[in-house]
Amino acid sequence: MEAFLEEAIERSGFEIDGVVTDHSGCVAKRAEAWARSQGLPLFTFKNRVKGIRKLEDKVADYEHKQRLLYEGECLLALWDTKNLSVARLICMAADKKMPMHIYARKLND
Repeated sequence: MEAFLEEAIERSGFEIDGVVTDHSGCVAKRAEAWARSQGLPLFTFKNRVKGIRKLEDKVADYEHKQRLLYEGECLLALWDTKNLSVARLICMAADKKMPMHIYARKLND
């Protein structure tokens, strides 16, 4: 995973001066560890929604993703092609015309 993360960062061409995550899974936690190892600022915004069952959960999840995109300048998405939450974040970044690089593959290899 670390090699894949390093490769994605290098191939993105982004000059990374800080990392924004939602601290929700192994990719976010690896990105946070990478940011710390590089001495970069780290901004973590935890999502209070654990499961999306009701309309207010959907609204809260949407607002959470908006906050992540507002705080960042670009999106570097490491996506397993199955996680719908990441797919929604990618779509929202595209709607915002945010610069992004998407690396899609099974991340547990």
